[in-house]
Amino acid sequence: MNWFLSNPLGVLSLRDHGLRMQDWHRSMGDPIYAVGSYHFTGKLHPQRDVVERAEANLEGLLANARTAKQKRELRQLVRGMHHYYPWLDDE
Repeated sequence: MNWFLSNPLGVLSLRDHGLRMQDWHRSMGDPIYAVGSYHFTGKLHPQRDVVERAEANLEGLLANARTAKQKRELRQLVRGMHHYYPWLDDE
């Protein structure tokens, strides 16, 4: 079965989301790394400020993405952040 047909929003599982986030962090101190590490273990990150910074960093990377593939991957990660942390929509 086509994955996008079974998951029309294109949101990755929490673990897969964390794994994909690891492709985009700049260092181990990057909030993308911190949130991605929690997601990879199946947990949501407990610190709101870290989650907000990770989402902002992903948005910044998306704004500067050079290829269609990068844009697609980053849009999927941002969509996942808003799925797992719905309060980001209120910001």
